[in-house]
Amino acid sequence: MKTNIQITFKQEKPWGCGLYSVAHAMGIESYVTEERELMSKGGNNVPLLTKWLFDDGKDYGVDVLFYDHMKKGKLPDETVSIRTNTEGLFLPVLIQVNYSEESLAHLIGGRIDHENNIYIYDSYSDFVEVIPLPEINEKYYSVTGLFAFSELSNGNDWVMIKS
Repeated sequence: MKTNIQITFKQEKPWGCGLYSVAHAMGIESYVTEERELMSKGGNNVPLLTKWLFDDGKDYGVDVLFYDHMKKGKLPDETVSIRTNTEGLFLPVLIQVNYSEESLAHLIGGRIDHENNIYIYDSYSDFVEVIPLPEINEKYYSVTGLFAFSELSNGNDWVMIKS
């Protein structure tokens, strides 16, 4: 279901989705800079996205919840059952998807709520979309990665944000 929440950073070039996905998921507009957009031209990766968080003084980084090295393209059942314990708290995530068999991987930002819904912040869209997390597998041709943010001081703690 489309919402009336506008996407802050629209992707107009074939690069930068990782940069925009972190900014959207975490709600950090200052994360996107001209220098980082230029550096994104060669592609983003988890270590680079985490480095930029550190450069900004954050004490958390991108961590893998699920990654499909075989590119079969679906999140497993135990992964799509993730939810937060508290209303108003969201688990910010990054989701690696493909729109078709031929398309390159695209990283989108998301926020998972206490009802197992995901708010999708896709830099190719105009508005945020909300769907039940298990439906993410049907929405995209393939879903090959799900990443969250973990605190450095205590690697067992996921970063949560308020709406």
